[in-house]
Amino acid sequence: YMFKPFEVDELLRTMEEIFKKHEDTFKHNGVQHEITFHFQSQFKYLEEVNDLVTHLFKHSNLASDEIWEVKLALHELGINAIEHGNKMDPDKAVRLKCQFFDDRLEFEIEDEGEGFEFTSIPDPTSEPVLTQERGRGIFLVSQVVDEIKCVNNGRCIRLIKYINNHA
Repeated sequence: YMFKPFEVDELLRTMEEIFKKHEDTFKHNGVQHEITFHFQSQFKYLEEVNDLVTHLFKHSNLASDEIWEVKLALHELGINAIEHGNKMDPDKAVRLKCQFFDDRLEFEIEDEGEGFEFTSIPDPTSEPVLTQERGRGIFLVSQVVDEIKCVNNGRCIRLIKYINNHA
């Protein structure tokens, strides 16, 4: 915190200290790179963000099939955030955070909705549920990433994809 009035030199020194602490925290936690997107709940922005993130993957150790799987997972969860979480309200935002580590990628997709109970999603592969419209996206995502967790009362989904280094 800085209190007014302050000198420009003091502001710059404080900013440098904050950046240094942030960088040290990243290094300590093993984060190589992090990027966060905030966008309106509109599919056109989801597509643009997904394309940007996919382009970043091309500079990682992911194989082409792994890139496709992560792109699919982010697309499915982005659609869920817009449709189910934010109820198609363009005034609500979706946040996508990507963290790149040596051995894995971590993603968080968060909406501004009420959340949901992760365990209440029906298994779309069970016979009586095959005709239901719920659960297929989360099920599909769970098949292409290594870990999936529901946080923040169901408003945020965290994904982990380990890098197999066979690119």
